[in-house]
Amino acid sequence: MGLRIYLIVWLAALVFALGALFKEPERFEITRPAYYRFLGMPWKLWTFAAGTALITGVAPWSGDPTWDVYDSILCSVGVFVTAPWSVAVLARC
Repeated sequence: MGLRIYLIVWLAALVFALGALFKEPERFEITRPAYYRFLGMPWKLWTFAAGTALITGVAPWSGDPTWDVYDSILCSVGVFVTAPWSVAVLARC
């Protein structure tokens, strides 16, 4: 039962966030090309590649049967793309 409630709340938050993003995309830095130029700096890409390789390399030995290479890559990409924006949002609070 707890997992169902968690999933419903998570999906509702996702729908709310995507609705806000599509309603006024100009309000969100993450939708601007300058944000991705910022992420495309060579040292950031090298750091991302090294971190992704490390996380992906240790995935088989994590002891978690649900953690695999695909999860590692997906989480790495998600964190790389959203972390600067998330920190900026928290800094404004």
